[in-house]
Amino acid sequence: MLLLVVATTLLLALLLFPDDQKRIGRSVTSVFFFFSNHYILNKAGDYFEPGTDLVPFLHTWSLAVEEQFYFVWPLLFLVFARFHTGAVRKITLICAVALLSLLSLLGSIWLTETNMPRAFYLMPTRAWEFGFGALALCYVRYGQALPEKLAGTLALVGLLGIAFAVGSYHESMLFPGIAALLPVIATVLLLLAGTYQNGWVTRLLSSSPATAIGLLSYSWYLWHWPLMSLVRIYDLGQRDMLRDSLLALLALGLAWLTFDTVENRFRRAQGWFTTNRSTVLTGLFLSVLIVLGGALVVKWSGYQDHHIGGVYLARKDIPPLRYACHFRPWTMVDEQKLQDQPPCTLGEGKLEVVLWGDSHADHLMPLLMVANQMDALHVLQRSQGACPPLLGAAPYSNGRLNTGCADFNKKMSALTLLNAQQGAKGVILAGRWLSYVPDTRQSVRSSGEVSRILVADGEQANTDPQWVLQVFEQALQRTVDTLVAQQLRIIVMAPIPQMPFSAPTCLMRRSASDCGVPSAQFMQQKQAVMAVLSRVAGRHPSWVKVVDLSEALCSDWICPAFKEGHVLYSDDNHLTATASRSLYPVLRNELSWLAGRS
Repeated sequence: MLLLVVATTLLLALLLFPDDQKRIGRSVTSVFFFFSNHYILNKAGDYFEPGTDLVPFLHTWSLAVEEQFYFVWPLLFLVFARFHTGAVRKITLICAVALLSLLSLLGSIWLTETNMPRAFYLMPTRAWEFGFGALALCYVRYGQALPEKLAGTLALVGLLGIAFAVGSYHESMLFPGIAALLPVIATVLLLLAGTYQNGWVTRLLSSSPATAIGLLSYSWYLWHWPLMSLVRIYDLGQRDMLRDSLLALLALGLAWLTFDTVENRFRRAQGWFTTNRSTVLTGLFLSVLIVLGGALVVKWSGYQDHHIGGVYLARKDIPPLRYACHFRPWTMVDEQKLQDQPPCTLGEGKLEVVLWGDSHADHLMPLLMVANQMDALHVLQRSQGACPPLLGAAPYSNGRLNTGCADFNKKMSALTLLNAQQGAKGVILAGRWLSYVPDTRQSVRSSGEVSRILVADGEQANTDPQWVLQVFEQALQRTVDTLVAQQLRIIVMAPIPQMPFSAPTCLMRRSASDCGVPSAQFMQQKQAVMAVLSRVAGRHPSWVKVVDLSEALCSDWICPAFKEGHVLYSDDNHLTATASRSLYPVLRNELSWLAGRS
């Protein structure tokens, strides 16, 4: 059944763009070998990030966890069967399941606080949920039927608990951890209530509609997510309740069809499933075929990559020094690597300008390369993804503090001060400021945006927008004060527009007017951050300037994704190298001032 869904998904993937095809094709092997939970953890990250909507096999993480659990579970039985017999074996096994479930739960609670994505995807931190179900089964199997009143009460509490979890749980909360206890315990209560055969919950869940849905639930689960994900990919990541509801009904129809033609034949040993040998051979044949299909999809995406033209190629128009001089996000950067400057230093003689920031610093490097060619500007790039140049604060996302960023900025501060002593004149501070302050994300939410805030050193996370804005201002002021104390001039780059979609993909599927952001909306979005930048710069008017490139990127009414024959963004928020180079005239005088030439 799973193989059929995967095969259909691969065929539909041929309707998508090469990047989407490559990502889907490469994920097939992880589904086949039941380690997709690890694959998704490494490739997609947190389950609740918006981008995971576009992972067609995302739902297979739970199947992988289930199969990994079922691989370990029989081993536990074998161990106790070997050393114990009779009633002792039963009691010992129940106690072992309870103990291991408790350890798994405690591990889940701890890891949810420190690394929520790993707690969510990994089998050891989800095993307690299976364990609780096993303990409930032990009572159903070996215990006595519950009295009618108690069974009814447990059933009502269980249903209310599940309904509360469905209605109140949201994507920004910590999960699984303690939050997962409610739906798990509520489900256990329902199972225990079912021991009373004439109870209302037993009659309800044994009714024809309920059992029909139950029979189709596995197939429905397998079909629903790939359909929704593929359509969302095609529709640039947009969610639509009516469309997704219709897709869910389509998935139910496919579930009924495949249940009747595939699942029932397997259960009844019909067709290719008449013998164990034919069943195994059929499964192996289809599995190999699908893995090869995934490889072919990847190959086909590579072929298209070399032959597709137009604006879609802008996604590869990235800074030439990105892989050499821009460090990966959420990593600890070795100090020696940070100090090894070639090839990240442009020009000869004394260093004049340091570029410090996150990926929004990196996409300025093509502009600075033009400055080096035209004006012999001597520049050093040092940037790290998802790491704004702020001292005393670090990004916090989904229960994790970006300690790698805090460490990078401390080392960058020391390196920059050393450069100042050796003759450097100025620093460019550039960050994707809008992605770290909650209220600035509400007006225009880019398709790849994640829920992150800033947290001051030694303080607890606080999602209040005004609090985060205050943390941002204090950290930026601390950074500026530190640099000015060394008599360094500073340019703070203002936010640039964030597109609602990946610009190259949008321009391939929609008109240019649908791919930009209204200027008024963007001005409203950046208002709070601009006020902070102005206040910080105003405290050192002779040493700090705020440069706003959006004046060159936007018209009076639109901040376009496409302008004067060029795509401006390689995704939804990073300038293409071409667009960056074209902005050099806008920044030329400020760079001359920054280098101490004027």
